[in-house]
Amino acid sequence: MRLILTGADLLGDTLRLGLRIEPLHPGLPPDAVLAHLHWNRPDAPWPPTPLPLRALRPAEGGFRALLPLPPPDRSLHGVSVVPARPGDVLEEDDGTASRLARLFPRTDEEYVALFQSETRRWGHRKTRFFLAAQIARFFPGAPEHRIGAALVMGYKAAEIGERDVLLAALEVNGAALGWLAPLGLDWHPRRNREHLEISLLTVRWHLQLALGDEPATRATLRSLLERCQARASYWTLAYSACKSLVLGGWLEWRHGESGRARESWERCVAIFKTAVQEADPARAVLFKELSVSHEAAHFAGLCLRALARPRHHPMPPLEQILDVATRVPPPSRAPMAAAILAVHASSRADGQIQAPRPREALPPGPRVRPAGDAMIAVAPQAV
Repeated sequence: MRLILTGADLLGDTLRLGLRIEPLHPGLPPDAVLAHLHWNRPDAPWPPTPLPLRALRPAEGGFRALLPLPPPDRSLHGVSVVPARPGDVLEEDDGTASRLARLFPRTDEEYVALFQSETRRWGHRKTRFFLAAQIARFFPGAPEHRIGAALVMGYKAAEIGERDVLLAALEVNGAALGWLAPLGLDWHPRRNREHLEISLLTVRWHLQLALGDEPATRATLRSLLERCQARASYWTLAYSACKSLVLGGWLEWRHGESGRARESWERCVAIFKTAVQEADPARAVLFKELSVSHEAAHFAGLCLRALARPRHHPMPPLEQILDVATRVPPPSRAPMAAAILAVHASSRADGQIQAPRPREALPPGPRVRPAGDAMIAVAPQAV
């Protein structure tokens, strides 16, 4: 009997195999084991996983099977499929077996290929989390690759929203901040210490806010503001910095810290201006990121205007601020908004925070606005 592997994909914490069987003997019992999956874990062996006939489900071109992966507490390099019955032959289609054999990277080149193909920030959340967690914890190559995986792990955890997943990602994030020391000020953002530090802090407040820890979120955003004071280049880190500073200023404003709020928003606008000046035409692929920084700077300007003239300009609401600041899809922002609103609701009840005053209606009659040294009367406009 020929077992032909037609595909292999990670799906959450499972491995999805595609399989054709030629010919399929009708007399095989449902509990007959067709093959064993051997997990290449050099630091701790893991028992092979049997692939019984009853695990197969009809699919296009054959069958598919979902098999659980080992716990992600040890490094996992690859998977091999071995027929269980004497005389059976295993074949592969489109390099599936070789892909399984190198499922997780062992060299920097393999990591780059995996990062580009498998650990995108958007995709199946638990699959990306599992891959990124394995690389961040166990990859023996360059530290910037482990840091890159820690970033993906953090954003996927914030999307998943489960407490144990968030705590695991937060632990790795803290460790990753200690991996920055060997890195320099490289031209490539994924090797640049300053860029990666701001990126890790941005992920950190995502995780803290998803855990409902608003005070820790504010502390991380304050730390991020301090790290933004003097950087060698703002060209690439403006993406994360500007988005974060919009939220940092808004939280300070809600706590009545107008001075800190103004500092965050002014720094956001300044970073965007500097990033535009430093933009390198030779790296045009990154210009799109400036549009994201521009949106954040725009909202920072709206917040500064509302701070200066609260009677005339309302402060942007939390929903808009989170839309600009976060890097997770809308459903994952709901717990973050709830955490912020819960803190402010309890603080106002205790008299610690004075709720922002609603926009007041202007009295009828002429208004005046300054024009240089003169005062110009402005008649009310008919609506």
